[in-house]
Amino acid sequence: MFDFKFLSERVDYKGKQIQTYEYGNGEIPILALPSYPNTGLYYLFVSKYYPNGNYKIISFDLPGWMGWSENIWKDQTYDSNKYVEIAEAVLKAKKIKNFSLLGYSLSGSIALRLAAKNKERINKMVIMSPIIYNDLLKGEKMLRLIKLGKTLNANWVFMKYLNKTIARYKEGTKNNLDQTVFELYSSAVINVNPTILVNSLYEAFTTDYSSFVKELEDINHKILVVNFKSEPKLFKMQARKLAEDIGGDCKLEMEGGHHEDFVLHPSAEKAKQVLSFLSDF
Repeated sequence: MFDFKFLSERVDYKGKQIQTYEYGNGEIPILALPSYPNTGLYYLFVSKYYPNGNYKIISFDLPGWMGWSENIWKDQTYDSNKYVEIAEAVLKAKKIKNFSLLGYSLSGSIALRLAAKNKERINKMVIMSPIIYNDLLKGEKMLRLIKLGKTLNANWVFMKYLNKTIARYKEGTKNNLDQTVFELYSSAVINVNPTILVNSLYEAFTTDYSSFVKELEDINHKILVVNFKSEPKLFKMQARKLAEDIGGDCKLEMEGGHHEDFVLHPSAEKAKQVLSFLSDF
């Protein structure tokens, strides 16, 4: 079904094994960070819609989220800076110097921090439907629910949400996706750490990352901000503010779609717009 290279391998991070993936035969590396709480395997869903570009997508499983990376959390204390370190370890293991970068949803803030540490290595960068500005979240129902869930230690609620998400993915892709691949994706839930699931979401919604936007001023011309017209208002507000801070003609609002549709309901046009930007410099 897929007429391009698909490589799955594990790399070392401080004695722990991190599961990585590569899709595509091209020369231009695109590091694609998975959106919460997904495995990097799901970029395979997008790649099949634009198989002939001069790129290779590199992704990996963030420990504690879906996937097959080993647990790095000894005492269940979450630290998102370790995700930045893991991304750097993956790039080092694969001997990649310069790269393009995709940060999707909650991994948008991880992408900003990674880019701020490696500005001279960034070819192009896409930030898609991120959570960056804490002041724009005041009064948001989702934020109140996340805080309540953490206070009550209601990990089961987040696991229930995850299982509903997987069911929605299965229904949304049943007509255009190899179900063997999807069953593999579904099994990635086995290693999810509920505490990390809660704490990573809580941190993303209670931390302000705008200072990292300022650190990227000298590479603003390399950044594209993407969101979908029909996704929740909070994500559209975040994308609008980020585009204003970056300046210039840097924003792409895709027709239709919801927050997860770049992967859940990808189209050839959506994939081509984003992947072409990331691989053209």
